[in-house]
Amino acid sequence: MKKIAKLVAPILSVTMLASSLAVIANAKSLKDSFYSGTDIYTGECYSNDFGTSYTPYYKKCYAGTKGYEKKHYVRAWIGGSSKEPNDDTVADTGRCFFTGDGKATCKKRYDYKTSDWVFDWYFPRGYAKYGT
Repeated sequence: MKKIAKLVAPILSVTMLASSLAVIANAKSLKDSFYSGTDIYTGECYSNDFGTSYTPYYKKCYAGTKGYEKKHYVRAWIGGSSKEPNDDTVADTGRCFFTGDGKATCKKRYDYKTSDWVFDWYFPRGYAKYGT
């Protein structure tokens, strides 16, 4: 019985060490876990009191991480500067802190006449960043 106990302890130690190294090897950096994007979508048309039809358009911007386990933040904003939000920013999530996976989303509504042609360059650009 003592021989078995002497064999089990080293085998268990090696197994635990190997599994912890596998976890470290699979860990992602903050840069590798970061994702972001923008979407434009429409809502339901409506008419004002004068009979003019409008279509609401929404610009959505998001930032997130998947696979990073330490404390960090993500931020998404629409309009303004690519470096930081400023006075021209129309929507901002602020810094959203996470330990593990997380996602922050902001959106802005724009109303255009239903008869108008609407192009994606009508909308301010969306930006995203991450940090610790």
